[in-house]
Amino acid sequence: MSPQLEPQSRPGGVANATPPTGAQRGFRALVMALIAVFHPRVARSRGNDATTQIAGDSAVVTVPSDDVGPLDDAGLPRHGPCIVVANHPSGLLDPVVLSLALGRRFAFLGKAPLFANPIGRFAMGAFDGVALARRQDGGDESEGRRRNEQTFAACRSMLVAGTDLALFPEGISHDLPGLAPLKTGAARIALSAVAQDSGPRALSIVPVGLLYESKQTFRSGVSCAVGAPIDVVAFYKANGDGAEAVRALTDLIAERLRAVVLVAESRAVWQGLCTVAALTAAPGPADLGARHRRALLLAEGFAALSARDPAAADALVRQTLDYLAMAREVGLLDPEDAAAPRLIETQRPKALRVIATSLSLLLLAPIALLGALLCWPIYRVIGVLAAKLAAGDDDVISTYKLLGGMVLFPATWLAQSVVVGVALGGTLGAATLLLGPLAGAVALRWGERVAIRRRALRAGWLRVTRAPVAYALAARRRELALAITAALADDQARR
Repeated sequence: MSPQLEPQSRPGGVANATPPTGAQRGFRALVMALIAVFHPRVARSRGNDATTQIAGDSAVVTVPSDDVGPLDDAGLPRHGPCIVVANHPSGLLDPVVLSLALGRRFAFLGKAPLFANPIGRFAMGAFDGVALARRQDGGDESEGRRRNEQTFAACRSMLVAGTDLALFPEGISHDLPGLAPLKTGAARIALSAVAQDSGPRALSIVPVGLLYESKQTFRSGVSCAVGAPIDVVAFYKANGDGAEAVRALTDLIAERLRAVVLVAESRAVWQGLCTVAALTAAPGPADLGARHRRALLLAEGFAALSARDPAAADALVRQTLDYLAMAREVGLLDPEDAAAPRLIETQRPKALRVIATSLSLLLLAPIALLGALLCWPIYRVIGVLAAKLAAGDDDVISTYKLLGGMVLFPATWLAQSVVVGVALGGTLGAATLLLGPLAGAVALRWGERVAIRRRALRAGWLRVTRAPVAYALAARRRELALAITAALADDQARR
């Protein structure tokens, strides 16, 4: 998709407790412009349908039919504000991805330590962040509760003003193969907002599942699956806003999230679901959104098959592992991305397409080389710093890369233009300032296209040197896809 630079909420704008200053608005515009050039590949899709019945801990609550009215192209309700609730695999990158994928500007809650210094407060305020005190952040507990009530009051005010919120109810950013236990904050904010006399007449909670190809890799893809909305006003009218209602709404949010978030019992099973989704994908260009939806269906079907017929499930696992072992042995599998391992295709590419792409790469090579010279050193510095600051915590490394890029890339381009301007004149200095980001973008795309050509050459080499094995494995892949599809379809029919 083509992300908008400034996704717009409906009338009312972003009613933050502390509106962004002119400097913060300028900073946000700069960051969004950089993201428009260097943004990750975002795939948006509708997730699986969710159920509409749920039992609370000590009472069965009523879950009315969720008729939230017409939806926009992203699957969000057109009328009234909404609260997007999502899993949280990649720190501060997640709210930016939501804004890009869903085409709206969201206010979001951030942990209080992010606001503890002037730089953090400036950056979080620029993106409509609101501080949330967590128990694990330390400090006086009663003071934390008081500050959180202020935060919830600010959220209610924003919803009344028509502002959309993005919340991460797990409360932590993590690398688990599924969902962490949900906090009750999203349910409390939603129910307390509609319980007010001046509360919004329409309010929806929309579950969203994020799936990154490789969140440590710059510009890797991310899928954003939008699930079935929850009509908060109807839920409140049926159940009120007491403690039981809060717990039940939290459980309902968790159920809707599980319909769009890939959940597995272990990291190995999670990786296996992603791999099988890639193996059984339809021929053609890679579509991470379609693979995300297929992985969700596979997870649901495999869990049911494992419970009903463990032997059949084990047989499918063995077939898949055997195929992958052989594919890796001959170089047919290119597992660069965690959520979307690439399978090197054995079809012959069209000659004219090969010639055209090769010629364009040749023509763009000088600009790409210039971009690499201007941007590659600081890009490497950002990677090293992010890895050091993350200290092995993969779920925040992309956050540090994002923050580093926000600051160091513009600073580098500005410094380069000043040096050139002093040495060669102001005109060349200004041209350097313009050329830096443009040449960097060309270098980035050039490198990605070279990687695609490299995989194509590897496929060609396989066809020449190990053709029988390559074609036999391609045929076995098709057979495996049919076996998996048939087994899951049979299990679905029996249920």
